[in-house]
Amino acid sequence: MKSFKQCWCVVFLVACVPVEMADLNEPAPQAPAAVKSLTASDVLAMQSPEQLGYRLTKKVAQAAPAPNTSRPKKGKAAQSNAPTEKRDIRYFDRLRRPEVRPTKNGFYREIIGKTGDGRWVVQDFYQNNDVPFTSPYIAIKDAKLKIFGDVSAIDSRVAWYAPDGSLLKMAVYDKGVEQGEVWLFAHNRLSAYVRDDLGQNQAASAEKAVSGSLNMQFFYPNGNLMAERHSQNGNSNILFYYDNGTAMLKIDDTPTQSTRVAWDKSGKTVAPHDIAADLQAVQARIRADLKAMKREHDLMNDLLD
Repeated sequence: MKSFKQCWCVVFLVACVPVEMADLNEPAPQAPAAVKSLTASDVLAMQSPEQLGYRLTKKVAQAAPAPNTSRPKKGKAAQSNAPTEKRDIRYFDRLRRPEVRPTKNGFYREIIGKTGDGRWVVQDFYQNNDVPFTSPYIAIKDAKLKIFGDVSAIDSRVAWYAPDGSLLKMAVYDKGVEQGEVWLFAHNRLSAYVRDDLGQNQAASAEKAVSGSLNMQFFYPNGNLMAERHSQNGNSNILFYYDNGTAMLKIDDTPTQSTRVAWDKSGKTVAPHDIAADLQAVQARIRADLKAMKREHDLMNDLLD
């Protein structure tokens, strides 16, 4: 495949074909309004027993300790009379290896429910502060719950969180296979969204990929759309935007030709090479997002390089 300088195709072009300049008087389109980004609490609500279709496991309440009527000694807290719960928990160290007890900088997994067909519903947490590491998710039948971080055991939508509780990523799995729909977040704001219809996070040829559909959106930190691509049956429409919402570059591709038009930040039509520096900065952001999605080595590599 040819280089970016030869074809202006380093990120979104499927194949290099004859390039034509579009109408130089075409007005620069404005990016759609910023999407409402999901929050950490939104995703937890999406993973409720009603949404995922499971019942909570019965918590066994242990007998409450006898009331402590004596005056507590100085510097010691009063004894709690509240009943405690017996929780089904697995512990892991910071390297995600199984442990028999909590460890500093480690993790723990709690079994919180079960589906009607007998699959466990679990949720993982950071040990140091009890912040969720994941949302609740369904594990495949007979999953080995002592293995931590194995996505091949996931059988539902799942979200991952940073230690401060902010969203990092959300994806959908069917029997451990990613279904081609991924959301990426930065500081609780949507950073990227990718959906393809191949339904698996595995290598595939560009010829196979372009026979289906692909939708991608990437966002600036201010929430404005940075780039979008919509592809169907070998035809592709791509738009890059400046951070103020004005279009930067439009590419319309078919199997036989590629048409493009570029604008500066004020909306004035320019030659594509005039916006090269801005475009390369956007491409660097997109590549970073794809790497965080772990999509840089699968079919996305064929489509975008």
